[in-house]
Amino acid sequence: MEWNVVNTAEDVERLNYLFGSFHDSVLKEICFSSGNYVDKNLSMFLHESPVARFLLQREWSDPAVIEIEFRDVLRINIKPMDEGYDPVILYTRLHLEDDTFFWSAKDYLLGDDDKDNCTWITAKQVYWRERDDLLGSDGVYMRE
Repeated sequence: MEWNVVNTAEDVERLNYLFGSFHDSVLKEICFSSGNYVDKNLSMFLHESPVARFLLQREWSDPAVIEIEFRDVLRINIKPMDEGYDPVILYTRLHLEDDTFFWSAKDYLLGDDDKDNCTWITAKQVYWRERDDLLGSDGVYMRE
């Protein structure tokens, strides 16, 4: 499955429209890679190219599931929903501001003071693809 590149404000709006402003969706899984590693010779390799993938499912079709890949992650804030809080995303959008992409699980903007009350991410690059084959409860990034 090929990745769609988000480069412009029009690309951002196309994704927001395609996925219905994330209405009636859930953030099912998150996967993060720093890009750093230690090889078999125990030599450390440091790369400044962190990547995160978000898998979102919704109660609508065409598509029902999308995977968004954030490359060159600047910051990620992971905040599980408070107990008793409904985790359904009612409405939110991907934003592009000053060459930085921002997405949050609630309809916050990057400059909002209370955005740390939910999961959000900023990155320099965004890619996405439809993944209706991943509908359901089976783990994708965490198989066990």
